[in-house]
Amino acid sequence: MKNVITTTCNIGIFNVIKYYKKTKSTQIILKNFANSGYKEGLVVVAEQQTMGYGRNGNTWSSSIGGAWFSILLKPKINPRDTKDLLILLSIAIKNILEKIYHLDCEMKWPNDVLIYGKKIAGSMIEMEIEETTKEIKWAVAGIGINVNNDLPEELLATAISLKRVIKQTINIYDIIIYFISEFTNLYTRFQKSHQIK
Repeated sequence: MKNVITTTCNIGIFNVIKYYKKTKSTQIILKNFANSGYKEGLVVVAEQQTMGYGRNGNTWSSSIGGAWFSILLKPKINPRDTKDLLILLSIAIKNILEKIYHLDCEMKWPNDVLIYGKKIAGSMIEMEIEETTKEIKWAVAGIGINVNNDLPEELLATAISLKRVIKQTINIYDIIIYFISEFTNLYTRFQKSHQIK
């Protein structure tokens, strides 16, 4: 596809990043890749999503300027433990915002990150279970971070962007790499503590 750029990434399990200028949803694309047998560690990024969604199918405003991406995971854990994996995504987001940008963040269980009580980021997980073994075949985690994007008027009371907080434009792909690095460290420890006996 002409609107896709593929680059390599060598951070832990993450090895390939596919960038799309515009797509319906990074979740939809990555679930197709997962079903095609792609290995753990593939990342799909979109500059703009036309049908971005969050948990329970909620619409996610995904205009140009935000960090919209999904990551392919194949954790060897009990499916019921994916709720802890979802929290891990929020912790990774919270950590990079605090470490890199020195912001005070809070987590709203189980998947939102807030600044000044307003949502700056959210995450979700969709997965497929192997019918015979009941193990996780793949898990696709979607992450949305309001970075430089202008939020719709109706969301200004409940959401905020990083640019509005720190008063400067941020490199979106730096944010994604920061997240991948932070999540890699957390995920390694998580797998060890949650591995199937």
